[in-house]
Amino acid sequence: MNTSSRPDRRSTYEPASEGVRFWSLVAAEFHRARQTRSTLTLVTIVVGIALVMLIIRTMLAQRSGTPLEPQAVTLSADLVGFAVLLTVAIAVARDYQTGTIDLLRTLTPARPRHLVARTVGTGLLALIAVGLVVLAGLTAVLLLGDGTVSWQLAETVTRTAITTFLLAGAGVGIGAATRSTATATFTVIALYWLIPIGSMIAGLAGAPWVTLLSDATLGILASNAITPGPEHWAAVGGIALWVLA
Repeated sequence: MNTSSRPDRRSTYEPASEGVRFWSLVAAEFHRARQTRSTLTLVTIVVGIALVMLIIRTMLAQRSGTPLEPQAVTLSADLVGFAVLLTVAIAVARDYQTGTIDLLRTLTPARPRHLVARTVGTGLLALIAVGLVVLAGLTAVLLLGDGTVSWQLAETVTRTAITTFLLAGAGVGIGAATRSTATATFTVIALYWLIPIGSMIAGLAGAPWVTLLSDATLGILASNAITPGPEHWAAVGGIALWVLA
């Protein structure tokens, strides 16, 4: 049998990932994050804690007869943002430790494309988590306030959503850079809590220059980004720089 006319299948082979659309990758990452038991459990617990804190704050405001401040809408979002940053960083780092990243590279050889898709997919899940807290806070403020949503409040909610999405991207970057769950956990805690607290102590001890270091950490930037006031858009830009880095 003459096989010289047969096409060479190997020469015409193309990776399956070339045909995978970007939004298909995003959907796959969203479902993978949603179905990961440890990630879903931790985010659920943190969202529950944030809602309990909001309920307690609402009850105290109702008992004292004072209107609930608009900041209460996003005050608990800081806790959710930290949980998103930590869980995403650990999940990405775990892929390197377990070898799952090898399969993902086979499906998507273009690493930047996969990282962007994972950022968007996990960011959408993060928006759902923080959206529950913000929606509950808006309901409480409308019931105990004057029944209107001010422009400042709407702007703060928008910045909170953008901040949460960016924190998911920062988590992807930290996990991909450290490639170790322990290192990723320590890095997130250091950037979000330890360095700001240490800088605050050093500033009180007479080293005011460390305030600049503290203001550039993820924890301080996230806290400023969800605080009412148009001047806090710069903090959102700072978090975006962290994601790009």
